[in-house]
Amino acid sequence: MRKPDIMKVINTIEFAPSDYAKNNYEFPDNKQENQEDLRLGYWKKSLADSGITDIEPIEKTSWLVDVEKISDTTLKILVENELKDVDTNNFEEELIALSGGIVISDNNKILITTNCCGDLTDLANWETVFQDNSNEWTQLWIGHPFVYYRNRNNVVEFSNETESNADEYTVVVNTISRDWLKSEIDNIRIAQNALCTRIEKILAEKNTNNRKEIAKILTG
Repeated sequence: MRKPDIMKVINTIEFAPSDYAKNNYEFPDNKQENQEDLRLGYWKKSLADSGITDIEPIEKTSWLVDVEKISDTTLKILVENELKDVDTNNFEEELIALSGGIVISDNNKILITTNCCGDLTDLANWETVFQDNSNEWTQLWIGHPFVYYRNRNNVVEFSNETESNADEYTVVVNTISRDWLKSEIDNIRIAQNALCTRIEKILAEKNTNNRKEIAKILTG
């Protein structure tokens, strides 16, 4: 079982370059040297076009940012970007949760991460892990590819990333203390509620209609 004191559970929001770039920057070619630095530079230039200059991704090639490290200034730009084409009087079918989700790292190495189509609503999927006493492999939706988990004694075992069913894929690649993980996920829920309050405040400053409901949808 991995030691909790060298692990982190991070709640993230995705900042996709295409959502913020005003210029046509060329994505670094895979054959170029210093790929990590080049991709980070591409990401930062794209976000800077919209005035975002004070955030860092969780790793150089990622578009995910720790929610706790997003300033009010950047959050305001993010919210404005999400709502730019949304009718706030008829938002239910137009608005979805912010892309991102839970990332678990060990000594800065990513063990489990939100993937394509993952968003802040996936926190609820993590919370169901601790309500499951079946000891059977169960899909944890975190975008795709996803992982499977099962509770064994006081640990949670996780499979490798896959899009297969549980009968075809049951290899354990990560084992994490159940009590520790539950405590961390509980803290993430508190922080996510605080994020909802921050967004609602931003919307209030703009006298946005239905701000409470909009903030809730954005934060899952």
